[in-house]
Amino acid sequence: MLGIKLSEVVVAEVLAEVEARRASLREVMERYFKMLRELEVIKGLVRAYSLAVLRNFKLLDFIASRELGIRVEELGFFKRNLLRAVVYEAVFRDVSRERLEETSKPLKVAARDLVKLRDLSIDRLLRPLPVLERLSARYSQPKWVVEYLVKLLGLKEAMELLRSFNRPATVWIRVNTLKITRREFARSLRRRGLLMAEDEDLPDVLKVLKLKSSLSRLLEHEKGFFYIQDKASALVAHVLSPQENADLVDLCAAPGGKATHAAQHTKCKVRILALDLSARRMAVLKKLAFKLGVHCIDAVAADSRTPPF
Repeated sequence: MLGIKLSEVVVAEVLAEVEARRASLREVMERYFKMLRELEVIKGLVRAYSLAVLRNFKLLDFIASRELGIRVEELGFFKRNLLRAVVYEAVFRDVSRERLEETSKPLKVAARDLVKLRDLSIDRLLRPLPVLERLSARYSQPKWVVEYLVKLLGLKEAMELLRSFNRPATVWIRVNTLKITRREFARSLRRRGLLMAEDEDLPDVLKVLKLKSSLSRLLEHEKGFFYIQDKASALVAHVLSPQENADLVDLCAAPGGKATHAAQHTKCKVRILALDLSARRMAVLKKLAFKLGVHCIDAVAADSRTPPF
């Protein structure tokens, strides 16, 4: 199977579903690799590759349009994401001509045209564009976002912020203190060669420093000992600091990170009404709450703009 399904094809299939369903990369990957367990060994590679394509998708589309003469918006979800993956490899990775030929077959793109992209100067390609369009394409952000940031911060600071958006993100995890303390959890992982740093600001958050395999493959993840959650997201429950017996409403709750964290704060001695428009995403929240041992959340698929629920 691994010899048949190229990593570029896997990336295209994953990103096609992300785009078609407007779902999160994490959610799509979890389902995809659960269905195709024989591909689990390349999960880490596919995640890194997919994130790289997502961070550069507007730039990749622009290159495909200007250098290959392809209107990306006219392609279906799978082909457009396969094209993005192939262009990314041609521009940013040192892959062989044979590899480019193999991966580009469904696209009917000449390998010689892809090989030419190796010598492409992105700065020279984008230079003729007006500054806002150039920054939008370079950093794959909507033009209105770029315009807003420039007005708010000035050109220099806005460019620095846009650059930071495209850097690989720091991985944070929130320890589920309903089941284990942060210190005990970090110690157990260090013994297996996984390096974590205790965050100085939030008492239940760890920063991932070194990881040998996907976090979702760890036994501790399956047992609900931790949840992969950005530090900024984890900060919300600490700022809220709910008291025991409080009534809370989460108006846009799925997939459940903040709601389950608020429950964790009071050892589930709180009542939480979790609302989300998507019944499918609410099913994900219920599954997460069960895994984390949270039993004080009433999950309702509803439009929180129009009570009563």
